[in-house]
Amino acid sequence: MLNPVVTAATPPLNRQRSRRTSPLSAPPAPTPQPAVDEAVAQAAALREVRQAALEPGEARDRLYVDHPVTRNEVAVATPPLKEAYDIIESVVVHRDPGTCLLGDFRSGKTTTINRTVCALNETFPNLPVGKALAKDHDKFTQGTFFSDLLGDAGHSGEQRGTVQEKRIRCLNMWICHARELDSDRYLLLVDEGQNWGERQWTWLRDLANDLHEKNVRLITVTFGQTWELRKLRQLLLARGRTDLIGRFLLTPRAFRGLRDPEELRQTLQAYDDPAQSAYPIATDISYSEFFMPQAFKGGWRLAHETDRMWNEFKAIAISKTKIVDSIGMNWINGAVRNFLFAQMPLDGPGFVGKPDMWHLAVRLSGYEDTLF
Repeated sequence: MLNPVVTAATPPLNRQRSRRTSPLSAPPAPTPQPAVDEAVAQAAALREVRQAALEPGEARDRLYVDHPVTRNEVAVATPPLKEAYDIIESVVVHRDPGTCLLGDFRSGKTTTINRTVCALNETFPNLPVGKALAKDHDKFTQGTFFSDLLGDAGHSGEQRGTVQEKRIRCLNMWICHARELDSDRYLLLVDEGQNWGERQWTWLRDLANDLHEKNVRLITVTFGQTWELRKLRQLLLARGRTDLIGRFLLTPRAFRGLRDPEELRQTLQAYDDPAQSAYPIATDISYSEFFMPQAFKGGWRLAHETDRMWNEFKAIAISKTKIVDSIGMNWINGAVRNFLFAQMPLDGPGFVGKPDMWHLAVRLSGYEDTLF
């Protein structure tokens, strides 16, 4: 066997002679240039982002202003949201008519709709999904109804043309959406459904009939406030409008808030988990770490505050002779927001929340004003 050291030291002349004896052999492959280690580059970029986001400075100040917590736009996956998604997923698979989700004021219905649309796009990529916000107009005409549907879909023609032209435009918009995805279904998520009366639901029924003629089935899931939507159902039943009940309001399901400390713990854990709540987006900085970076580094987690937070909600409910059985996400997110804002100056290793901190945060959330 050749000694590699001797081979490496072979004189240039000998190497040249060796190449001349094989004129047809391929030229030696060029030595590959060292490739940039993508993982290393990504890690370096992440470190820069973390430094900018978590250390005092202009970059952190800008991120603070646009943070979902600051903007009151938190949309973490809560147990009630997961329940609602399971219901909607079943509706889509089985094409069930008339499902409606009833919840109290500020229980998180609108947030659920927005999260559901994103999740459905992943689970059912060929399912066209639309959103409609049922508005309460002083003078409600067919023109305003179809303009609202077009506007909610971002259609530029929401204000143009006659009532019939708007109606056809809306119908064609849904048909085209279904055709683009090669689907025979169209899912419409209606928010604040209690704002529509008999006429509006009749107009939607007529649209559904026209869609059916084009081999597209309209499936609706309606979100609304519990008492008002039940009142609407009773009114339609009294008027014999079982056609509308069967199409749109057949199966009322409860959309609830958080009902016990364990569900609150799961929700707060989502604030701690960058896989569920990262900001800046695509980083490993969770919502709670952003606001309390030193405490987070020292092992503190927002989920550790579960019992103290729940006890304050419970105390307020008891003072109003109420039972804590459903706390809406508006009050949960508001209390967390108030707490994080107030505790930022106290951020540091070993931080632990105190009952008086949560007492103020929960009271400022507005929860007490809903108990009457």
